[in-house]
Amino acid sequence: MFCIAMLGCTKDVTSQPPVINQGDSNVTFSSWFSPAWQYEVTTSNGWQLNAFDRTVPEINADLLKYGKILVFGKGGYEMRPPTALPANFDNAKINVDVMMGDLKFVLINSGEPISPSFQFRYILIPVDQFFPGGFDYDNYSAVCQYYHIFE
Repeated sequence: MFCIAMLGCTKDVTSQPPVINQGDSNVTFSSWFSPAWQYEVTTSNGWQLNAFDRTVPEINADLLKYGKILVFGKGGYEMRPPTALPANFDNAKINVDVMMGDLKFVLINSGEPISPSFQFRYILIPVDQFFPGGFDYDNYSAVCQYYHIFE
């Protein structure tokens, strides 16, 4: 936990504003973006932790408490399709911690090279935009179709 806590010392200063979904104006989503791994720690057992932060000012207290914050990743050496995080990619696990105004991405691996093809995207859904009834918010295509988001 100490290593992960230390990873939050940097901020992504190249954040781009999110694209607003015009069909459902209260749903906000980003374009696909590549990680700028800003920090690396090698643990005593040889695992590597790589991290970067993405500033997302739209993540506020109401969204954290009542809404849905979806984060998907794609790519890697195996070129995985969009997958809800946390998830395993190649020989690594990618986690995302959601905080007020910020997404913190952490990649944990055994020291293997990190694929340059990783990309991430977030979708922010306020409570008044939830799908009525049961819905699999981990299904990227279904989310994009329902909220009219270009995949």
